[in-house]
Amino acid sequence: MGFTFFQLFSTIPLFYKEVHHLTEIQIGLLMSLNGGLIFILEMPLIHYLEKAVLNKVKIILWSLVLISLSFFVLNISYWIGILIISMLIITIAEMLGFPYTNAFAMNRASKGREGQYLGLYTMAFSLSLIFSSKIGMEVIDNFSFEVNWYLMGILSLIAAILSIWLIKSLKT
Repeated sequence: MGFTFFQLFSTIPLFYKEVHHLTEIQIGLLMSLNGGLIFILEMPLIHYLEKAVLNKVKIILWSLVLISLSFFVLNISYWIGILIISMLIITIAEMLGFPYTNAFAMNRASKGREGQYLGLYTMAFSLSLIFSSKIGMEVIDNFSFEVNWYLMGILSLIAAILSIWLIKSLKT
C-alpha cells in the first residue's frame, strides 16, 4: 500500500507540472486538499468506523481498491478536474487504510512483541518510501506517466487480491 501511495509525493506532483502545466502554487493547493481533508475528516471517519465494528482487513482491502482507482482515473482524461477526483479518491483511501494497517500489525503481535512488529512495519514503510520514488521515476523515464499509473493501479489491485486471501486465511 505504501509503495503505490508514495507516488503522491514524487511522481504525481511531477505529472501535474509536466503534463498539466500547473504552477507550484496550483500544485501546492491541490496537494493541500489531501492534508486539509485528512485534518478535517480522518478522526471522525475512524471514530465512526470503530463504532461500526467492521473487519479491519476489509477496510484495508477497500482502501487498496480506492488507491488503484485513483491511479487509473489519471489515464481517463486530460481534463484538469480529473486531478481533483484522483486526489479525493487517494485521500479517502489514505484515511481508510493507514490507521488500520498499523492497527493490524499491532494486533498480530503476541504480547510483549508489539514493538518488534511495529518496527518491521515501519521498516517496510520506509523502504516503500525510498523505492517508490525511484521505481516510479524510472518507469516514467523509460515509458510514460500513463504506464506508471497503470503499474501502480495494478500493484494496488494485486495487494487487494492478497488482502482477500488474508481475510480468508484469518477465518480458518
